[in-house]
Amino acid sequence: MQRSAVIYVRVSSARQIENYSLSVQDEACRAYCRAQGWPVARVFREEGESAATTERTQLTALLDYVCEHKRELVAIVVHSVSRWARDTRDHLNLRATLERWGVALRSATEPINETDEGQLVETFLAGIARFENRQRARRTVAGMRKALETGRWTFRAPLGYLNSGRGNAREPSLSPNPATARLVHAIFDGFVRDGLSEHEVQRRITGRGFRLPDGKPVSLQTVSKTLRNAAYAGRLSLPDWGIDVRGDWEPLVDEGTFNRAQARFAAPKAHARLNDDFPLRTFARCGECGGPLTGALSRGRGKRYGYYWCKPCRREHRWTGVSKVRLEAAFVDLLVGLQPRAEYMALVNAVVRDVWRQRESSVRGDRERLE
Repeated sequence: MQRSAVIYVRVSSARQIENYSLSVQDEACRAYCRAQGWPVARVFREEGESAATTERTQLTALLDYVCEHKRELVAIVVHSVSRWARDTRDHLNLRATLERWGVALRSATEPINETDEGQLVETFLAGIARFENRQRARRTVAGMRKALETGRWTFRAPLGYLNSGRGNAREPSLSPNPATARLVHAIFDGFVRDGLSEHEVQRRITGRGFRLPDGKPVSLQTVSKTLRNAAYAGRLSLPDWGIDVRGDWEPLVDEGTFNRAQARFAAPKAHARLNDDFPLRTFARCGECGGPLTGALSRGRGKRYGYYWCKPCRREHRWTGVSKVRLEAAFVDLLVGLQPRAEYMALVNAVVRDVWRQRESSVRGDRERLE
């Protein structure tokens, strides 16, 4: 039985799809297969996905197909090694997988094969593909940083905005999205003006029928990200990049409103430390690691017993805990031991009165001199 070949073609951008790059690759690969006398079993077209990773939709489908039909296939044909992978390690790992299946990898434009020379050329080409990809990424990041430093938004538009001004530096990089800008206003109004919590804001906007562009309900995470995103106040803030500049777009909220939202996040939150059943919870500290103790009731023989313990030490089986009665009794004994004696308090009272009389006399003298 004559074995056939599989063709894999790939482009990484929509522009390449539009300019017939896939068709050019397809024709070159089919011509190569005809020259080798191989029938083409299937063609896998990867549209708009980078070769920097192997997590590609059509590549995964191709590998599944080859694994199932490996006895019927002779080779996978690509236009060039760079279309197959742009990371040397990924290329060699994929190549090793194909070798185990008994399927060759061939390039329609490059002399790669199973000979020592062919494998050397293949490895060299894979290295060149990785080098070019890293160089392109470096240039892209440099260009992006330059644009960001001038206040232009280069990422996907956040909720409430649309990407605009592509290719025209005179136009704003973001423009308000009429369909979702009202949602952003509602989130900030509820949190800042009405003083609602993030959960309450999320419930309110859901009850009012607000939805995301894809029709899904607004999640708590979306509310939280929106309230913390400085882009809505017209600022481009990227701490990891060391960038904090004024954006070139129209703010959806004024800076005062945004700052009040951040002040609420920065305010210390009340923590439920007091507990009638376990008054020493989070106050008492672990003798092993110094961490705060927690407490809970444990059931045994029909009764409930209270215990304090340290969570980290308990996970590591270093300490099982101490009974509530024992620890609280020890704490009361400590307080009794620290309680000042009556004669000590009388001495403190006398010292305080003496210092007060001296201070009063000094103030009286200062007042007389001033008069």
